[in-house]
Parts: sequence; structure tokens; C-alpha cells
Amino acid sequence: MIKRKVLTVSEFADLLDNYKYQRFAGLQTITVPTLNKKDRRSGLSWSAVFPNVEAANVRKIANGCATVGPDYVSAIVNRLAKEGKDASEYKSGPTWHVAVPGTKCLRAHKTTGDLYAYFGFLSKVKRGGEWVPLKMKVRYVDITTGKDLDKDMLAGFLPVDKPPQNQGLDEDNAVIVRTYKLESVRQLVLGGVVYTIATK
Repeated sequence: MIKRKVLTVSEFADLLDNYKYQRFAGLQTITVPTLNKKDRRSGLSWSAVFPNVEAANVRKIANGCATVGPDYVSAIVNRLAKEGKDASEYKSGPTWHVAVPGTKCLRAHKTTGDLYAYFGFLSKVKRGGEWVPLKMKVRYVDITTGKDLDKDMLAGFLPVDKPPQNQGLDEDNAVIVRTYKLESVRQLVLGGVVYTIATK
């Protein structure tokens, strides 16, 4: 039987702080997407394409599989070795966050000290003997109406997703990690427990 537990944001931070393993988990996040003012394909403004939707009211809802407690550098070095490349191909770059001592799952903002959840993601998975891309299932929703936005119409307002340039890895083999505000994580399925994070 699946166990379910509701956590406050503070309790969720404690869960991540005390989690010492690296495991796969189910993840749902709700974030505020970065949207360009104009469609990069057509040059049309947001209001021209979505006259009844305020850009500030759009939310990105993502569901998928993540790694809790990813070891970013080790993952890069291991993949470089499999590609026949030296570890020196990886060039560490500047970041706005630092690891929280004693935990693999939290990062702290260098300036504010705010805590962020830290997850890794698979870029591809082997199916039927072939490697295929693996991405989160994503919806974009107008929070005032609850209606989904057409992703094809929205695509031109979203930033172009570029692979990291400092890892030295093939583009389709990049190590992907993401930081999330704690309140942006709405559900985590880990160790047979479905954790729902209450933001209010």
C-alpha cells in the first residue's frame, strides 16, 4: 500500500537535509516560466497571440523522474570516461548557489542564503535496444482559468534550451541538474512514500 504524507515547506527542507542517499524519485513541480515579450518566430507580442491571458498568470507544471542527491561532477567525469575523454574536458563554471554541508539534496543561494531543492535528470534512456531522449511531461496553465495553453503557440515565447557548454560531453549526453525553490516542488515520490508539499 502506498503511503502518503503532507509536509510543510519547512518539513520538506528537513527531509532533504537528512536524506543521505542517491535514488530515483517521481517529481512534480510548479514554476513561473521565463517568457519572452515577443514570439521569436513571428515577432508578434504576447497579447497578440494570447489576448485573454496575462503572461504573469502562466505556470509551468512538470511531472517526471528525477534523481535525489545527484553527484554532478562525478556524473560528468564518469560520462567523459565512457566517451573516451579526459576529466580535464570539464571546466567548472560560476554558480549562484553552493552545496549545503552534510546534504546532497539542498543548495543555498550565495547572497540570500535561501534554500533550494537540488535534483538530477536523465537526458536519455535505453528502450528496445536504442537510446531515446527522456524529458519531463510539461503543461503550461493559466492559473486564473485553469486552462492549458497551446504549447505550439507558446513555444516561440520560451527561451531556447541549450545544453551545457562546459562539461565536455556530447550534446545528447549532458548531465542535467536543476535547482527549485522549495515551494515550487509540489510532490515527491520517494522510498514508497508520496510526499505532498503544502505551500499554504
